[in-house]
Amino acid sequence: SSALAEINKSSELEWHSITLKLTLAEVLMSHGKSDRADAMLQQISEKAVQMFEGAKQKFIAFRSGRVILLIALYFDELKTAAEYHKYFTQVRNNELKSLNDNDKTLFKRIYGEVSRAFENQRKYTRQSLNGFHLD
Repeated sequence: SSALAEINKSSELEWHSITLKLTLAEVLMSHGKSDRADAMLQQISEKAVQMFEGAKQKFIAFRSGRVILLIALYFDELKTAAEYHKYFTQVRNNELKSLNDNDKTLFKRIYGEVSRAFENQRKYTRQSLNGFHLD
């Protein structure tokens, strides 16, 4: 799906590629290949940053921002997590009313999740999680 996304310049297909890689990282982790899973997460985060910075659709910015923030917490990169949490807070404070219904619904769901994760940062680090899951 990565190749298709690049050919078609489709952010939806690029996003699908990220979700497939997230699934692969989880499979690697569940099979004890944490080094490979961690490397995959780093690649995913890099791609998500590119997508976030070039996002023309809000849902891509919201989803990629969520992934970046959660991966940053996983790797204990609190400065990065704080930057993306600030983005979400600014959207909530300044843009929420102007979002279309679909984007608003997605944003509220993602904002709730990233806010809880950010408030409980220690629970989301690599050392605290069971694979990629909360205990």
